Amino acid sequence: MNKILFSALATSVVGASGFASDTEWSELDRELAAYNTAPLTQESTGPYMSGWWIGSISSTSDDPTAVDSDTLFTGVNAGRVNLHGDLGENYSFKLGFDFFDTAELWRPGTANPPAAAASTAGITDAYVNIGFAEGVSVTIGGFRPTITMSNSIDRNHTLFIGRSALGTALAFRDAGVGVNFGWDRINGQVTLTNGSAVNDDEFAYTAHADMDILGSSSGYEGAYGAAEGMNLNAGITYGSDEATDDSEYLAIYANLVSAGFSLSGEMIDFGAALGDNSPYILTAGYMFNEQYEVALRWTDFDDANNTTQYDAGLNYYVQGHDLKWQLNFVSGDTDAAADYPTQIALGLAAGF
Repeated sequence: MNKILFSALATSVVGASGFASDTEWSELDRELAAYNTAPLTQESTGPYMSGWWIGSISSTSDDPTAVDSDTLFTGVNAGRVNLHGDLGENYSFKLGFDFFDTAELWRPGTANPPAAAASTAGITDAYVNIGFAEGVSVTIGGFRPTITMSNSIDRNHTLFIGRSALGTALAFRDAGVGVNFGWDRINGQVTLTNGSAVNDDEFAYTAHADMDILGSSSGYEGAYGAAEGMNLNAGITYGSDEATDDSEYLAIYANLVSAGFSLSGEMIDFGAALGDNSPYILTAGYMFNEQYEVALRWTDFDDANNTTQYDAGLNYYVQGHDLKWQLNFVSGDTDAAADYPTQIALGLAAGF
């Protein structure tokens, strides 16, 4: 817009050069100087929307929760609508609502990490972000603390139809304040949120740091969308809910992507109130033909029944993660009385 304005002013100057007075030239000089020194960030960016829809058809055998041993289910896994906007130079906001994905919701007063929600729809994000200095910002409202890579990426950027078991357990939102850091290769976040004691003086908190050791992280699981070359990112998070004794947890993770191959691992050590166990997940994938990606995921729940789960997946990217088909196979082993169910699912994810 300024380029058009300057061109128009220049044309006016040339056209008026034959009859402009000294006074008019002085006024024009002042106007040009004002346009040249005016800040370019005075106008705020209007609101815009994003979101996604994820649905699947699945067949489950040996399901202990079903009357028949074999079940066929068609459903919607997630339906998200996000409203974003910039409020001047240093302020932005986000409002999010999900119609189906209960694990993603903001649930005041629940444990941190929370138990399963009874509702099927609700608010995800509702916050304002304020930039204070280069690489430093503050988030106020309802948001998702960064704990692992699988909990913090967008729901439609996952390598499988759903998040990992740990990613799902930690995808909750809470209300409070977070201080975010980002300098060169190092990122961090410190949060202070309500936790389970909404009307008390006890809070939940997290302290997170991660580093791009090689290359840069992409914000996606797997190899699709990764930068060229070798990319290695690793992070660590400590968290606790002060309203509950022994509710602390320590999470570590690492993600490597190179030449179409991807390898990631994450582990969380939970305190006694959260299970007193250390589940871990290993994921490997390979992308070929620029549209297909295969992946394997191993989950050890480290529980009393020695439960393990293994997933296999094939993705077909029509338009990247904004439009993709996902074929998943899930099974596992357990010492529990009921057999671990086996499932095959075909999913479609569409985003905007």
